[in-house]
Amino acid sequence: MRKDKVIIIIISILGVLFLGMGITLLYYYEMIKIKSVEIVDYDKQNDKVSIDVYIENKLPINIYCAISKEQDIEKLEFIKANNNVCSFNEVYDDYYIFLKYNKEVKEYVNINDVTDKVLEFSVDKNCYDITKGLDTKISYVLKMYGNCDISWDSFDDSVLKIEDDTLIGIKNGKTKVVGKALDKEVCFDVNVKALTVEMPKHFDYDKSYLTCNRYSSKEAKDLDKLLFKRIEEAGGYKTRAAVVAAARFLTLEFPYRIDYFFENGRVNSSGANYADGEGRYYHVGLYLNKDKFSSIKYTFAGPVIWGCPLMNYEDYGWKYISGRPNSNGLDCSGFVAWALLNGGYDVGDRGAGETPDSDFQMTDLGKRVNVTKELIDSNVVKAGDLINWWGHIGVIVGIDNDTYYVAESLDFYDGLVVKEYKKEKMPTAWTYIMLMDSVYKNDGNYTSMWY
Repeated sequence: MRKDKVIIIIISILGVLFLGMGITLLYYYEMIKIKSVEIVDYDKQNDKVSIDVYIENKLPINIYCAISKEQDIEKLEFIKANNNVCSFNEVYDDYYIFLKYNKEVKEYVNINDVTDKVLEFSVDKNCYDITKGLDTKISYVLKMYGNCDISWDSFDDSVLKIEDDTLIGIKNGKTKVVGKALDKEVCFDVNVKALTVEMPKHFDYDKSYLTCNRYSSKEAKDLDKLLFKRIEEAGGYKTRAAVVAAARFLTLEFPYRIDYFFENGRVNSSGANYADGEGRYYHVGLYLNKDKFSSIKYTFAGPVIWGCPLMNYEDYGWKYISGRPNSNGLDCSGFVAWALLNGGYDVGDRGAGETPDSDFQMTDLGKRVNVTKELIDSNVVKAGDLINWWGHIGVIVGIDNDTYYVAESLDFYDGLVVKEYKKEKMPTAWTYIMLMDSVYKNDGNYTSMWY
C-alpha cells in the first residue's frame, strides 16, 4: 500500500474519532447542565446567601458541585448532588458554581448569570420634603443577584415627576411614590414646597417683607441652591448674565421684599466702620439663616440675618431713627456689590459713588458715560450695566422697547425694588451709566428681559 494512502486513511480515522468525541461532548453538555439556582436564605449581617443548585441530568451518572470565588479548579471542594440538587450555605455574589462528572469539571458559571433575585430593597426615609426646582436623588438600598430594573411611579404627576432615580417637584402639594424591583416594593410620601415665585412681568410692590427667622436651615440652603442654579443656567460665574440672574432672583423670584438698611460699615476700610452683613452682605448666597454667622468677618451691631431687627444709627425720617432697630437688609451699593459677587465678580465691598476724592466706588468700574438721549437710543446699554446718580447705584435688569428696569434699594422705596423708567425719562432720572463690558468680558446666556 502506498504511503500517502496510509496517511489519508489515518487522518480519516482520527477525524471520525474527534468528530465522535465532539458529538459526545455536545451530547453530555445538552444532557447535563445547571437548570436554575434558588436563593433559600439571606444572611444580611454577613452579606451571604444559601443556595440550591438545580441540575438538569438526563444521564445515569453522578454529578458533583463546587463553589468558589476563584476559577482555579485545582482548589475546588466538590460535593455530590442529591437528587440532582447541590446545597451550599456560604455563598457570596461574586462566586462561581462548578459541575463535575466523569471525573472532569465540565461547566462553571457565575451565580449572577443564573439567578435574578432581589434580597433587599428599601429607602432611607418614609417621607421626602423637597423643593420645587431642585432635583432630589432617591436614596435607596438594593441588594440583589443577577439583573433587575427599578421602576418609580408618582401617584400625582402634576405635583411630582420622576426621572431615573430623581424626584422633580412641579408644584406645591403632596403625593406618594412607589418603587418596584422584581417582587420587592417600597412606598414613601413626598411633600413638594415652592420657595420661590414665578417671576412677574412687573415688580410686586404688594408682596410681604421678609420677616425674622423666616426660613429653616434646610430651606435657606435650598434657596441658595436655587440661586446658584439660576446663575449656572445664565452661563455660570463670570458672565454678565450671571450678575443679571442674581439681581433678578432676589428682586423678582424671591417671594419677599428685602428692606432697606443704612449700612453700619463694610468689610474693608472704605466704610464708616468695619462691619459685615449689616446693611450689606458681601458673601456668596443669601443671608437667611444663622448658619451663615460663621462666615461673618466683623460685627458692629450684629450679627443679624436679613429680616431681623438690627440697631440703626441714621436719622432719615419716621422709619429710620438713630437708636432704634430696623429690619436688616441692603442699602443700594450693598445690593449691587452682592449681585456682582454672586455673578462671579469680586470687585470689593464698594460704595455707590460718584463722590469726589473717594476711592473704591461702583462708579469706578467699567466705562462711565453720561446718560443722554443719544446713549439711550444707541442700544449700547445692556442689562447688567450699572446706573448712578450721586450717592446712589443700581443695576439694570431689563430693557424692552420703551422701558428700562432698574433693580435698586432706597430708603424712600422702603427697600429693594425693580423700578421702571421710560426711556425718554432716563436722562433726567439718572446721571451716569457704567458700561460693564470691560469687567464682564463674557455675556453668557444673556437676555435683555426675563420674559
